[in-house]
Parts: sequence; structure tokens; C-alpha cells
Amino acid sequence: MRPGGELPLEPPRAHAVEALLELTAAALAHSAEDADPVPPRLVVHVDAAALTADALSGDAPGRCELEGGSVIATETARRLGCDAEHVACIERDGLPLGVGRARRTVPPRLRRLLEARDDATCRRPGCDNSRRLAAHHRTHWAHGGETSLANLVLLCPHHHRLVHEGGYTIEEGAGEDAGELRIRNRHGLLCPSIPRSPPGSRDELIAHNRDAGIVVTGKTNRNGCGERMDLRLTVDVLHDLVG
Repeated sequence: MRPGGELPLEPPRAHAVEALLELTAAALAHSAEDADPVPPRLVVHVDAAALTADALSGDAPGRCELEGGSVIATETARRLGCDAEHVACIERDGLPLGVGRARRTVPPRLRRLLEARDDATCRRPGCDNSRRLAAHHRTHWAHGGETSLANLVLLCPHHHRLVHEGGYTIEEGAGEDAGELRIRNRHGLLCPSIPRSPPGSRDELIAHNRDAGIVVTGKTNRNGCGERMDLRLTVDVLHDLVG
């Protein structure tokens, strides 16, 4: 709740979770330098009937689970499948009859065009996140949507989750907002279009620090002694901090 008692328009960002994901990604990238560069994968098994079901009618019967057996919602599977590698497997009576080739949902060339159009930034008005962006299908490919520039939009993990599991919708602007995207929350209320902050100026920052007597060197933000990060210890500390 806000101080006035009204409900917030948008759920708060899980900053601690996002920071943990960044730390994990950095640790995996660092460890890959000493081993075979095989990127980590999250494998999801989902039946076609469940994947193509109408989201408004609820989850259809069918398999939808992680590789280890943990069940997930079909809308979560659709979010993960928006911009991922997929393999089609044909089965009959539970037995595989054929397996197709692994293909990227969004080809690299189309991804580069999308990043150029969206300035490699989340398209949610007011969001300037440019890390771990997903190419979201406005009409999901499982529902017949094309993997085309017109049907794709870059979203950060937080707003991508809100569009899928949170019931948010994306629509085209009209009138003065023609050509812009507008987002409504699950209650149908239009999210405010807050302009992005202007880019910072390196020269202005240096001048400000100099006038304030602040000396910044290569060791200003350096912590530790150069040892490798202990991921388990980092997770334990973050868990204690957030309870």
C-alpha cells in the first residue's frame, strides 16, 4: 500500500532477485572461461495442446514441467518460449516418433533489427533497462503470431513477466501517441507513460566530482583481493539480508 492507502499501479520490482540473477550470470560466465563454453540451459517440456490453449480459458490439460519434473504454469512456458531455442518432438501414446532440429525462436538477424528499432532498451514507457531483454511476441507464436519485427517488442524480465503472468496487455497508441506502445495493467488501467531519464554526461560528472573534491580512481569501487566469487556464500548472505 502507498502512504495514502491506495493500491500501487504496478507491482514493485524484485531488485534483490534481479541482483542475484546478475551475480549468477556473472559467475557462470566467469567459470565458463576455464571450461567448455556451454551456456546454461533451462529445459521445459510442454505439450502442444497446453501451449496453444487460450490463456483466458485457463490452463489446458497436458504436460508442462521443467526438466527435473517441477510443474510450471503454461503462461510461464509461453513467456520462456517467447525468445528461446525450441525443439519439436512428435509422440504417440507417450513414445517419441520423431524429433526436429533445435531452432531459435527469434533468428540472430531479426534480433539485431529488433534491438536497432527499440534502441536495445525495454519498451515499457519509463523503463530504461537494457540487460537480459526478451523478444516478446505480442501475439504468441503458439497462437499463430508471426516471428516478425511488427509482432516483436523488447521487454526486460520484470515487465515481460507482468505481460504474461501478470495479466498486462500491450496496445498501439492513438492520436498524439500513434506509433507508441501503451501498457494496461490487469485491471485495464493505462500505465503512465513516464519519459526515460536523459542520458548522463561523462564530462559533467567529472566536473561535478572535481568541484566537490571527490577523487575517483581505479580502486574507488574495488572490493576484495581479486579472489573468485563464492556463489554459494553470496547466495547465503543475500538470503540472510532479505529474510
